[in-house]
Amino acid sequence: MKRRNFVKYALIAAAAGTPFLQCKESSLEKKLSLPQALTRIYDEKTITEIGQAYRKMVPGEYNLQKLETLLKENAEGKKLTSNTSFAEVNEILDKKVQTDFVRGETVIVSGYVLSITEARQCALFTLLNKQ
Repeated sequence: MKRRNFVKYALIAAAAGTPFLQCKESSLEKKLSLPQALTRIYDEKTITEIGQAYRKMVPGEYNLQKLETLLKENAEGKKLTSNTSFAEVNEILDKKVQTDFVRGETVIVSGYVLSITEARQCALFTLLNKQ
């Protein structure tokens, strides 16, 4: 098989295998619920398992409004709304994840060391997808 065909088929397979990454929803909750760094590594099933485990560990945070508030918190002074672009939401959350690791604000969920922001995003993902 030619390299060009291999790359083309690999990209098609990757895109087909991860449809949940294509967040076209305009709701802020949907934008907040996709931990971009994790979606590059793990599939939807793993993200769901992490979210379910986190919500069992921290049941007080398993509420749509609570998770949204926590994820929007300290967003570098920028107010996140449903009009905030998906790219901007990702940029802000990526910075929050980095800050979490620097501050040691991490949690071990299902054997994965995650920033608290990533764990909350996974929990929000399971909530929005009723899993």
